[in-house]
Amino acid sequence: MTAQSLDTFQHPRLNEIQHYTAIRLGCDVNDLKNSGSVILSAKPKAYEDFMEPSSLEEAHVISLAQMENCSIVRKNPQESEAVKNILEQIDCSKKLLSEDFLKFNNIKQDGYEEPYFYLNPKDFKAFPDSNVIKLSKENPEHVAMVASLHETIEEKMHWFSEIEHPVIYGYMLDQKIIGIASHFLFESSEFKVAAGGVLVNPEYRRRNIGKAVVSAICEWALQRDYIVEWSSWDENIASINLAKSLGFKQFLSEYEFVVN
Repeated sequence: MTAQSLDTFQHPRLNEIQHYTAIRLGCDVNDLKNSGSVILSAKPKAYEDFMEPSSLEEAHVISLAQMENCSIVRKNPQESEAVKNILEQIDCSKKLLSEDFLKFNNIKQDGYEEPYFYLNPKDFKAFPDSNVIKLSKENPEHVAMVASLHETIEEKMHWFSEIEHPVIYGYMLDQKIIGIASHFLFESSEFKVAAGGVLVNPEYRRRNIGKAVVSAICEWALQRDYIVEWSSWDENIASINLAKSLGFKQFLSEYEFVVN
């Protein structure tokens, strides 16, 4: 399910999700509550663990965040003439879609669509497993086992789930950890969000290992009154299906476009 076909998003703490999203995107929260689109200059990330938009660093990149009723477009503060020309032709009275940018001959999508999901507590479909244990960075054995798991995973993916994260659970089998899930935690006076990530040894995938450890971190977060977030990219079907199987619903999608 792409953002073009988003179902009506319902969550008892939608206002908090909107405040959090506004901070993450660097826009005003009211921009997310109205229909239409807003164009603004990209801002530095508000939290160290937020993903920084390429449009902040690159004058020829446009970032698009698309929700049910509105879109946020971010450009470089010193955008290129080509970007400026395109944005002058964009109709901000409507919600902008990726097609509205790709219709220009000098634009191409950079990378993947990145959907963001949130878990309504009433929709949570827990998947308990007795092999799942809570891990600690204070436990040398846990540290060593997570390091061994990381050796089976492409290095650029390690940051998805690490022993240093505020909360981490692992799947123990044959005296070794074969899968882990953890949260980044983002808090302010207006929101409290736990953003999850998961890694599974390739030899043990498609056995619900990831689902079991992600279920554990979701339960941890819900018990502590966090909003639970999941993000991925559109070609990572396994991650998206995992989130949906636990009850997550899509709230927005993000895209980036390169203007030649």
